[in-house]
Amino acid sequence: MEVNHSFGCCNWKGIMVVKEKFIDGVAYNLGMGNIIRFWEDKWCGESILKEDFPAIYLRARMKHGTIADHWKVTAEHQGWNLGIRERVYEWETAQVDNLRAKLEGVQLSEEEDTMR
Repeated sequence: MEVNHSFGCCNWKGIMVVKEKFIDGVAYNLGMGNIIRFWEDKWCGESILKEDFPAIYLRARMKHGTIADHWKVTAEHQGWNLGIRERVYEWETAQVDNLRAKLEGVQLSEEEDTMR
């Protein structure tokens, strides 16, 4: 049997374009943080963290991790683990401080993450 065309390839390209446009327009309400991507989704204000803090994003170990992946709870402490590779340079310190300030007061809950 000979196949002379690639079935549906153009359809998938169109679907992926629409998907990206849809995702760009979606914002989330934070719940448990197990669905929302920390760096790549709009959940903390009206912008995406990787665009607001590009130098920190470049050093992040978990670029595709969820919010829950970045929230750490131990017996003594709970808070954000940004997972930054290597030492932060002096010129990056302001971005780290600004990111931590933006995250201050954000708490996870037992609710599901939802789109808004």
